[in-house]
Amino acid sequence: MKYKGLLSIICLVLFAMGISACSTKKVEDAKGHILGVAPITEVFPDGWKTTAIVIQYDAPIDSSTLSASDYKVITDVEGQKITRVYTNTAPAKAVQGVEGPYVILELSHDYIADTATATDTRGIKSVVPTGDGVAPNPIRRVGNISWDPASHPGTLISKNQNLQAVDGKVVYVYQVGEIETTTGAGYSAFENQDEAVANYWCINPIVDDSLKSNHIDKDYGSVKYNIYFPEDYDKTRSYPAVVFLADENAAGGKHADVLTNGGIGAVTWADPAEQAKHECIVIVPAYRGAIVDENDESVSRVRQGSTSNTYLCILNLIEWLTDKVPNIDIDRIYLTGQGSGARAAIKMMIDRPDMFAASLLFAPDYDPAEMSKLKDANLWIVTSEADNQAAPSMDKCMKAIEAQGGVVGKAIWDGRAGDEQLATDVRNMISEGNRINYSVFKAGTLVPESLTDDSADNRTYTWRKGYQIEGLKGWLFTHEMTREGHLGHVTTITKVFPDGQKPVAVAIKYDTAISSASLDLGDFRVVLSDAWQAAVKDNKGLVNIDIHPTKIYANIAPEMTPEGVDGNYVIIELSTDYELPIRTAMSVNGDTHMSVVQTGDIATTDGETISPDSKVLANDVVIRMVVDDFQQYYYRDEETGGTVMCNLYVPENYDKTKSYPLVLFIHDASVVGDNFLPTLERCYGASIWAAPEEQAKHECFVLDPQYDKGVVNDQSEYTEAL
Repeated sequence: MKYKGLLSIICLVLFAMGISACSTKKVEDAKGHILGVAPITEVFPDGWKTTAIVIQYDAPIDSSTLSASDYKVITDVEGQKITRVYTNTAPAKAVQGVEGPYVILELSHDYIADTATATDTRGIKSVVPTGDGVAPNPIRRVGNISWDPASHPGTLISKNQNLQAVDGKVVYVYQVGEIETTTGAGYSAFENQDEAVANYWCINPIVDDSLKSNHIDKDYGSVKYNIYFPEDYDKTRSYPAVVFLADENAAGGKHADVLTNGGIGAVTWADPAEQAKHECIVIVPAYRGAIVDENDESVSRVRQGSTSNTYLCILNLIEWLTDKVPNIDIDRIYLTGQGSGARAAIKMMIDRPDMFAASLLFAPDYDPAEMSKLKDANLWIVTSEADNQAAPSMDKCMKAIEAQGGVVGKAIWDGRAGDEQLATDVRNMISEGNRINYSVFKAGTLVPESLTDDSADNRTYTWRKGYQIEGLKGWLFTHEMTREGHLGHVTTITKVFPDGQKPVAVAIKYDTAISSASLDLGDFRVVLSDAWQAAVKDNKGLVNIDIHPTKIYANIAPEMTPEGVDGNYVIIELSTDYELPIRTAMSVNGDTHMSVVQTGDIATTDGETISPDSKVLANDVVIRMVVDDFQQYYYRDEETGGTVMCNLYVPENYDKTKSYPLVLFIHDASVVGDNFLPTLERCYGASIWAAPEEQAKHECFVLDPQYDKGVVNDQSEYTEAL
């Protein structure tokens, strides 16, 4: 005991002298305690920038022990500095930090992306933590649009494999000072300062909030697209939709390219501040190059022997989405675009005057005679006087519109004016009440002094500045499409049976809610399309199958349900108890089209009567049950250089912590084709495994390759395709 007392006295003396020889503090190399690193990125008018870096430790960090000098970082841009350091309980920036395992390093980003010097990262040695670290939530489903987007978030997974970012940015972090956990443990500077910690993930607010999917069109190829749903999305409500079309410089082959490369035009609508003003669904197609050329013609491309047309594919995508997402208000679909995307938008307005309620376009060019057809459209055009392409073209177009009797509001804006002045300029033009507005930035006022004030920069800065002006975006939402009558779109719903694909229902969309109790099978006549009638004729030229209505009710979505509910859709279920001839099953793909005529009175939920309409409405959308739940991919084999189309089904409640069986289906030679769908539409063997009733018994992945030629010949010899 006397020795213990003596030791206590010695420790007290040393403590009083400021000597910590009796401390039991444990200090270890911080590198072994880092679970993950991730950049936080944001999209600005002039580009995509890293604004912070998240470091996740294995224990909460004491924020009082942190300083900017404790870290050294390397990003994709030279000279970015750490401006603020704090801790947080989540991998996100915060106004006020709180104690947690995440250290947030905020970075300077007051540079112009066009003139920034890229960092040469060759020769940097680094290690990537193998744990989940700051990984975002996984995609629970990779099928087409979900009925419940909140349960299927679209996460931009930015893998850094071999230090090559797929979709995101790469950052390198060195800890050069000692920090402490909240329990007093010390994490020292990296012992090996020649090796950084690099990221595997990339956190991209707003960009990550969009669901990323592909649309396969039977006639025009496929197109990737991003779709954003409001944070508090409610499928019982109706929402306006904004469609953004990028210029050719922003367009790219990946979903995220169009969101990050072209300024804020694609993401501004989903920004929380904008959603608070105008809650909306945002649709952003992703494509390569211009989709409408300088002759105002849609561009067709040939890939893998198939001809595609992205412009027409996007138009069909919008039609498809209005039925797949039933709470898109078809009278409040808005179009916006920049550069060649604005040119494509003008063509869409001319080709589909019944689709878009209003358009906001930056720096387009178009043929004046054709554009004069838009004299009655709701349209706002913004250009720069110094843009030698867009300004002269739009000057002529406005004159052509006026020559046809259209009224155009015009104004010259000072690009260097303050935000309030530009907002006032917008309000002044709106107060004039013109359907068409034409605003032009005065030459010499738009491009930053550090850049060349040439035509190209003026063109680009038209939308960089324009999308920031208060009131311009809000103008779109003041417009609504005016239609004659109540009928809207007609959708055919199909299902694959053992003998082929059959129509199981048609859905008719009205502009008001229909009383389900008021409906009778005699109120409508359903007619097979000419293509189907030709396909199902027997050798005597007679249609030898009987497709007739069996049930009718209303619903809030274009889907079948055991019991109808009042809603904007009338669902007419069809008989399927017939057998398709083999040649019919093999020849009818997506051409399962139907026409509908209203022949009797029906009632709205407000008590209004909608009288019969002699107009014949053909369906413009096909919803393929189960088939639409497959995701399409091109797989390229590095060893052989061969490419194969693949359809993949992922279980609806996919959980990355579980393992699943996989079923591989190989189709027969009768459905060889150059697009993804024949094996799904004409072969029961693929879709049956993904059917809800089968998934309830045996949850599994389903892989269904689509071959463009036979894989085994009649001598049982495999071909190169296999």
